[in-house]
Amino acid sequence: GCSWDDLIKNSGSELLEKYSTILQTLAKQKGMLGEIFIRSRSEFSDPTNLKKLLNLIDEIDWSSLPVDVKGAAYEGLLEKFASEEKGAGEYFTPRILIQAIVRCIQPDFRKSDEFTIHDPACGTGGFLIGAFEWIKEQTEGGSKLSNKDRNRLLKNTFSGMDNVVMTRRLALMNCYLHSIEPAIYFGDSLGEGPHVGRRYNVVLTNP
Repeated sequence: GCSWDDLIKNSGSELLEKYSTILQTLAKQKGMLGEIFIRSRSEFSDPTNLKKLLNLIDEIDWSSLPVDVKGAAYEGLLEKFASEEKGAGEYFTPRILIQAIVRCIQPDFRKSDEFTIHDPACGTGGFLIGAFEWIKEQTEGGSKLSNKDRNRLLKNTFSGMDNVVMTRRLALMNCYLHSIEPAIYFGDSLGEGPHVGRRYNVVLTNP
């Protein structure tokens, strides 16, 4: 009951109700999807505005677009948002700077079977994405990796932390659109939490 078709076929007050129900249902899902939608709520009070937005989105066949295109589109939105919102720079590092730092560090996860990459002030996840894209370049888009290493790269290599709920949500969504499943914790990197006592092979961050 949470598919795009389930949502867009509605209109009027039924549309607002369905949208809110979908958000609540997704927030209860296990794993990364539930983490993205936890505590999410609708900001729409006028069903006409929501319907207009849905119709605009519906004009594009998003399912046919490759992961790289969707990820790049989302990062473009984040960059535009950061340039327009006062104070948004606190969680957005220019991607050209991230790429330069990653090239210097060369976070090659193939050095160890337990290689980890962490950002204790991850913001929207730019450094994690940057490291992932660099690794893809070194492995011809991942084609040089075994199935075991590819699975390890996507699910067990990256982690981060942020102390703003909305920013953590943006980071999770950014990674989700790039097919990465990192552990992104919510809280103070200098305080108590699940991260205390852990060590990482590489730390990439803009504190």
